[in-house]
Amino acid sequence: GAGSGGVFKSINNGTTWVPVFDREATTSIGSIAVAPSDANTVWVGTGEVLMARSSYPGLGVYKSTDAGASWTHMGLTDTHHISQVIIHPTDPQRVWVAAIGRLYSEGPERGVYRTRDGGRTWQRTLFVNERTGAIDLALDPSDPNVLYASMWDRSRKAWGHTPNGPGSGAYKSTDGGDTWTLLTGLPSGEHVGRIGLAIARSNPRVLYALVDNYAPAPAPGARGRGGARAPDRIGGEVYRSDDAGRTWRKVNTQPVATGWDFCLIQVAPDNEDIVYLPNNRFM
Repeated sequence: GAGSGGVFKSINNGTTWVPVFDREATTSIGSIAVAPSDANTVWVGTGEVLMARSSYPGLGVYKSTDAGASWTHMGLTDTHHISQVIIHPTDPQRVWVAAIGRLYSEGPERGVYRTRDGGRTWQRTLFVNERTGAIDLALDPSDPNVLYASMWDRSRKAWGHTPNGPGSGAYKSTDGGDTWTLLTGLPSGEHVGRIGLAIARSNPRVLYALVDNYAPAPAPGARGRGGARAPDRIGGEVYRSDDAGRTWRKVNTQPVATGWDFCLIQVAPDNEDIVYLPNNRFM
């Protein structure tokens, strides 16, 4: 899926690609998910995620049951930007959607949504306020009732962007998204920006969070080695939990590459200690 270029499909390991979404009403793509239990069932969340002035809105979610040959619009039109779609591992009728919401204005159509009937009806199960949208969503591979979501408090105007706010934070659900609990032990308050989440598939009790922290650095403006000016904010921080989000510890000693456009973190599927940050600089 491309930010403003639709959906492409390959059936030969990426050697060639064909567009499969060009007849739909939007070409701005935020997320794609294939049902683990049915490879013909594909969901697309529309609306680019980057939150730049050039990030075009989408029109909610679309579903295909024939591997992309045709699409049906399944609602959530006013969410505008969708950052994540997750499908239940054994029941393709159960889907969770993380919606950022409108780019330039506040509104209630943001947060985490859930359907239990393949998209015919939706329930918004996590909502903080009209400025805070859901930016990441992760499902525990050992228990599909356990989900983690990160909420992002931000404001975009034509002349600038405030990428942080007190509504930002990470949440956990243990009942399939019925209820959510704010996780403690991570940075909180007005300086917290976007948060990326990742679960270790080899050990789902291990959870990582990449936090874009705008709190002032301990010594703003100081000179470091070689005369380089120290950063004026804390910047990217990586936190690790070994008990499914109950407690956290910071695991980076120097700021890592992050930002409100790029705040992604991944864990190797077979090793809980190998972590990737595929952001504006790969680490």
